Amino acid sequence: MYFDRKIAALLFTFLLSACSSQQPAAVFSNLNHLERVWQSENGQLFSALQNGQGELAIHNPETGEFYAYARKDGRIQRTPSHAPVVGFAQGQLLLGDLMLTPAEVSSQEIWFRHDGINFYGILTVPRSDHPVPLIINAHGSGNAPATRFDWAASWYTTPGYATFIFDKRGTGRSGGSYTHNFEVLAGDLQAAVSVLTQHPAIDSTFIGVAGYSQGVYVSTLAASQDKRIRFLIASYGMTESPLTEEMQITRSLFEASYPQLDWQAFEPFAMACAEAFALKHNDKWNEVGKYRRKWRDQIAAEDMQTTLVGDGCLPWPGFVLRLVGRSQLPPGLIWDYDPKPAMAGLNIPVIWQFGEADTTAPSATSIRNVKTWIAAGKPFQLLSYADAEHGIYLTGSNEHGDEYRYKDPQYIGDLINWLNRIKRAKQ
Repeated sequence: MYFDRKIAALLFTFLLSACSSQQPAAVFSNLNHLERVWQSENGQLFSALQNGQGELAIHNPETGEFYAYARKDGRIQRTPSHAPVVGFAQGQLLLGDLMLTPAEVSSQEIWFRHDGINFYGILTVPRSDHPVPLIINAHGSGNAPATRFDWAASWYTTPGYATFIFDKRGTGRSGGSYTHNFEVLAGDLQAAVSVLTQHPAIDSTFIGVAGYSQGVYVSTLAASQDKRIRFLIASYGMTESPLTEEMQITRSLFEASYPQLDWQAFEPFAMACAEAFALKHNDKWNEVGKYRRKWRDQIAAEDMQTTLVGDGCLPWPGFVLRLVGRSQLPPGLIWDYDPKPAMAGLNIPVIWQFGEADTTAPSATSIRNVKTWIAAGKPFQLLSYADAEHGIYLTGSNEHGDEYRYKDPQYIGDLINWLNRIKRAKQ
């Protein structure tokens, strides 16, 4: 999850340039970017987001499917190939045989300032005669702006919750420098809570946060520090340190690529690499060099890509990693951060959801930890999805033989049911 850029990229930095300065044509130039939640004639909700590149994405929460549309040479191209034909006329989206109209929600852009930085977000509120509960999203480790890809407003409108999605610092329209520092990001999340508690459409006594992937670290830390956060959604994150996650991913790749070799023999190399490279224990470099000489003729670095070993210690000598390699590590990430004290200390309703086939954030250890907390009496619910990968994605294939990924619809349905339950309990 964290080390996904090769150090070799440094050699090509000055070769990178935009292929064209021309802005791609929008699929529908008159589609209001704030109208993100749409409904069919029978009331089924959909998401529709048109991003900065003019591409349109439509998400169907009921099936979990995503449909992508791009305009090229005057024609609209569809992905996957079975995506319904799309059209837009008189303020209505035509999706195959369905006619979609803007849902009964209001959306507005909200700017707030924290730590000397201006943050940009979008608040979506279902139509109501009284203030409604709110979910503030904390998305994952990537640097893509949340306001351009987040689908959750269409999910949370169904049980009557408002949704606030904001670009974290250093992304999208928000200022500041991009970081993986959980304390800093948790402070930004709490600042969003402060702003939204003042909004007249929001029930300030029933605000929750939703963390996705790395956002689970951020949201659980914020909730442990801020009593205004009354419930929490923790989706496909981990309850162990980023370093533990790194070692689990490394082991998974090693055992899949080299079943004839012994992980116990390779593990000291992986750990020494992590300690020297990520934790900056410079006294470990000699140990790394010794192991590197042993393993570089047995292990192909490309088989271990996205790990500290595969993208760092195996292909590159220690002096290169010390000089330029650390600049490629995620900025601000505390690799040995232990999230368990903050998580175990929570006494608010939390739903934990994991994909059992997740290789990006392996879930087995986290599932065991959550079971222990539930046994100790925490007001948590644990759900896992046997075939789901990171993001609770499944892979399907259509009649044309095309593979495509989609959200497990059971995951979305479980979230909505849980939100309905805690809402009834509060009333």
